[in-house]
Amino acid sequence: MSGIQAHNEKPASVWNSGGGRYDEISRGIADSIEHCVLRLDPKPGEKVLDLATGTGWSSRLVARRGAQVTGADISSELIAFAAERAKAEGLNITYQVGDAEKLPFADSEFDAVISTCGVMFASRPEAAAAELARVCRKGGRMALTTWLSDSNLFKMFMVMKPYMPPPPRPAPPSPFEWGRTERITELLAKDFDLAFEKGLSQAVP
Repeated sequence: MSGIQAHNEKPASVWNSGGGRYDEISRGIADSIEHCVLRLDPKPGEKVLDLATGTGWSSRLVARRGAQVTGADISSELIAFAAERAKAEGLNITYQVGDAEKLPFADSEFDAVISTCGVMFASRPEAAAAELARVCRKGGRMALTTWLSDSNLFKMFMVMKPYMPPPPRPAPPSPFEWGRTERITELLAKDFDLAFEKGLSQAVP
């Protein structure tokens, strides 16, 4: 897979397997995505990276505000769906396969970066956090939506865990770690001035 590090090829194939059906998941949490875009406050003409764009839901919202958007994701199937959807809606968005832990972009290339329930799945969080900081210009902005580590979703996963196949060894880091302010501070405080909000997504079926 072009641009994907060897240790991330298997995760990429997992995300590929769902394809465009993941757009329904984004639809279910659209309120949380829209809130993240609101907090990012993209301006017309700004260069914005939607990291782990998935089917491109966040990138489309940002593009409608006039920003120049690039969507990157580990999954070629999700990128293909996102590109088709953007074209159908008349939105000029650039999509490309990109590994969050080794992005194909220049230093300080973007005015802002957004990731909605995306970068939290990185298998090497420290590397992904470093890339977030590297591609965002000094004084730029970042907005993330992540799962809370004490949320009902986390509790649901704990109920399901005994019935799921055992994880590989070593086990990948939990995406719920990105829901702890202490962990986000460890990963990003040296490069960004951080502010946190907690909210409840009114998920729709």
